[in-house]
Amino acid sequence: MTTKSTSIKFSEAKKHFGKALRKSRENQGLSQGQVATALMLKGAQYISNIERGVSLPSLPILGCLVKQYSLNREGILDAYTRVMKLKFREEMQ
Repeated sequence: MTTKSTSIKFSEAKKHFGKALRKSRENQGLSQGQVATALMLKGAQYISNIERGVSLPSLPILGCLVKQYSLNREGILDAYTRVMKLKFREEMQ
């Protein structure tokens, strides 16, 4: 049985996840620099990499983003879990 979540690749899912986070940041009226400062990061590159789908946030950073962007914790955790499952499946092939 093939579902939509298994028909997309990890790289695509990571980009989609990043775009959703970017949209959430923009909806809060925040710049990448403001978020980086709030998270005590050295610069905005880490946030940029997440939003472009280059990397995924660590769980502690994801938790901070959830608070910063006023996201639904369960919804974002479900989305993050789906992306990580795709990564696992691809690595196990």
